[in-house]
Amino acid sequence: MSLQVDCQRDLENPILKRLKKIFLEVDEGVMAAAMAIPILRRFFAWIFPMLSYGKLFLLINDNLREVINARAAKLDGTTTADVVQLMLEAKAEAVRRKNGAEIEIMEKHLLANCFVFLAAGFETTATTLAFILYELSRHPEEQDKLFVEIKSQLTHHNELVDYDSVQKLKRMDMVISECLRLYPPLVLFTTRVCDKDTTLAGFTVPAGVHIVLPTWHVHHNPDVWPDAHRFIPDRFLSDMAHADKRNLAAFVAFGLGPRECIGRRFALLELKTVLAKLLSTYVFSVCDETDHPMQFIVPSVTVSPARNIMLQVKWRNTQDLLG
Repeated sequence: MSLQVDCQRDLENPILKRLKKIFLEVDEGVMAAAMAIPILRRFFAWIFPMLSYGKLFLLINDNLREVINARAAKLDGTTTADVVQLMLEAKAEAVRRKNGAEIEIMEKHLLANCFVFLAAGFETTATTLAFILYELSRHPEEQDKLFVEIKSQLTHHNELVDYDSVQKLKRMDMVISECLRLYPPLVLFTTRVCDKDTTLAGFTVPAGVHIVLPTWHVHHNPDVWPDAHRFIPDRFLSDMAHADKRNLAAFVAFGLGPRECIGRRFALLELKTVLAKLLSTYVFSVCDETDHPMQFIVPSVTVSPARNIMLQVKWRNTQDLLG
């Protein structure tokens, strides 16, 4: 969205603080009730502005509205290649066609989509990165394998040269997938509406019923994932015995089908790029304050560690890179 928030240096940035508070303060019970009983959503929508996190949502919407209005007011013809620009261009066409009817793309649609992109791309990637570093700290042999792979793709300036270099980090793909299996960041993400009466495994699902896929339980099903609670990146090797027999729906960290997470490729690229930089510069290990086993909370739809993940971080020996 071309927002410069400088979140690494400016921890007091208002947008950053509001997003953090939203993910911590959203009431899990309210979210679950809204998902399970659709008729309650009108009531929750009515009281929403009165709740603390509802007020935070509205403040962030105000920030997004300023961005959209400022961009729309540009008259010099310059454009920025981002999601805001794409939505403004769609809105400029004024209407969409659906069954012959004209439907205006309204401001509320722009704001809703902007918020989804902002929120979904903020907490989920950061939390996943933390879980990956936690597992690599507990499994130094796996961290060493990743370092060797990363080093093979680094330039003389210790940088990944391009997109293709990142895509060659196959071991890292396996580590990320295994961490997403163990710690799916969104557990109430994959939802669908049954459009006709359907019978599945002896259960009749009436038309109009909302279905939520229990991502955490799917990812920890021992019938599909042997030793489901262990960190085993090799289970994502394509030639593993169970890989060919595994149902595609057994791994749903990004949802599934044509409506899977639109940011999947970007999130994976972001994770791999950041991990390559971190692991080529630092060595991560557990310390006395590292929780194990880890405890979790689900304040809204995201899985988060109950306490901060504490790790020991040391500079990597430069000879490791030269060797």
